[in-house]
Amino acid sequence: MKKLTTALLTALLLLNFAACGEKEPDDTPSGYDDSLISELYSEEGEYTDAENNTLAYSYHVPRIVSETAVAAALNDEIADQFGALVQEQKDMMASRVSLTCLSVTWTSYWNDSLLCLVVRAEMDGDTSTTETYSYDFFGGKRLMSEDLLARCELSTQDFITAARRTAANYFDETYRDALSGSMGGVGFIASYAERRAWTLSDENINAEMRLYLDGGALHMIVPIGSFAGAESYDADLALDLSARETVEKTAQDSFVKAALSGGNLTVSFEKTADSAWYAENFRFDYETIYPVEGLYSDYTDVFVGSVGQGYFPYIFLLTSEGTVEYVNLLEGLTAGFLCDGGPLGGVKGIASFESGEVEEDYGTYQTVFAVDASGEKHDLSGAVSDADYTIPSEFLGEWTATVTHDTAEQGSYDSDYILTLTDGGGLTVQDINSEVGIYFEYTGQLNYLGTNGEGMVFGYHLNENAGTVRYGAFTLLRGSDGLHVKSVAGENFFDAPSGRYTVFARG
Repeated sequence: MKKLTTALLTALLLLNFAACGEKEPDDTPSGYDDSLISELYSEEGEYTDAENNTLAYSYHVPRIVSETAVAAALNDEIADQFGALVQEQKDMMASRVSLTCLSVTWTSYWNDSLLCLVVRAEMDGDTSTTETYSYDFFGGKRLMSEDLLARCELSTQDFITAARRTAANYFDETYRDALSGSMGGVGFIASYAERRAWTLSDENINAEMRLYLDGGALHMIVPIGSFAGAESYDADLALDLSARETVEKTAQDSFVKAALSGGNLTVSFEKTADSAWYAENFRFDYETIYPVEGLYSDYTDVFVGSVGQGYFPYIFLLTSEGTVEYVNLLEGLTAGFLCDGGPLGGVKGIASFESGEVEEDYGTYQTVFAVDASGEKHDLSGAVSDADYTIPSEFLGEWTATVTHDTAEQGSYDSDYILTLTDGGGLTVQDINSEVGIYFEYTGQLNYLGTNGEGMVFGYHLNENAGTVRYGAFTLLRGSDGLHVKSVAGENFFDAPSGRYTVFARG
């Protein structure tokens, strides 16, 4: 009955095309399977190079068996990338030099008439190249990523939200044991935050990323930041569209109230005798409900407590995996940007929180303890400090950028910016206009706030020579062309167009 229905539908479509004076190319075989895929290259064996290294190789480059121009163009695209790579290896064999690629493989995913091909080349240096191609034999059409999203009835924003959450959970699960054992390992904690932010950035998570369908489930090929060997590797992840745990929790300490609802976190403030100084100095008001960005996990609890000498409230989130995430509340308020800082190092298997005090030789400080399932308490002050004041080593040093400013009064002119980042969060910004001899210098401090789609978010407070203090936040992201810096709160220091970042090169 199914075949009869398909044949009838095809006949009706052909009649419709004929009535319009058009006919679309169409492949309508009795079944859709791998018989509709041939191979441009199909070779396996062993090869010994001039240095007497013997290596096994396997090269399989697919071709779609279809007479349409669309299929021909798609086959050419596959041949240009993977066929050319295999031919290059064959030429290297003839010259007896070491190979740079030992494997090219393909996997087919059939969704009725829609074929999704995933082609992967394993390269030397623990790297790989993966591409996806989608072709619908019924109508002879190629489907791009946006077409697959439409087929799944997903908007671009809904997809990006789900994709970022899927990638964040995969990243955190992959490196959870390493992070939980890194208390005191400031360097790894900073690298963890940097690689996590890079993985979740708009450069990797977007509507044009490599997608394919497998039995109705949407899969994506995501570059995952790594800490050894190559800087990243491709992971094949099924998009998680499941509903987030809708735990309704609130927590309050002094004048600070946090509310967790549907996976979203908000913060509000009550007017009390203790709150006035904080409202003035950390720039919040009592009528506003402040949202917190950068939440990707499933959360089971929220807690507000002070960490340090004096009252310095932080918000802590307990995930369903027993890890702890945090919000640097006061620095975020000062910068004008509240963001989840991601998983804290050195803790795992946590069941609850409680406030307390710790006595040291130099005095007593307040802290929050993460309590694990066995009842052991873990002081979070060290983990919070490691995260707050650490900058990844890849960001440290001097960075320069030349920016052209366009003004209605003076026309265009160039400024040279020098951005200097030092260990512990030190920051210097120099603004130099050589044409007119103007020079500004700002010095201050960076504090890590969290991660959004644009990179690691840092709050800053900068002192000008004249005594003015400037507050705000910008993102830092390491790109192939340099350090990407984007203002997200406060002054647009580098005069970037709205929604754009400034690229800094190594000084």
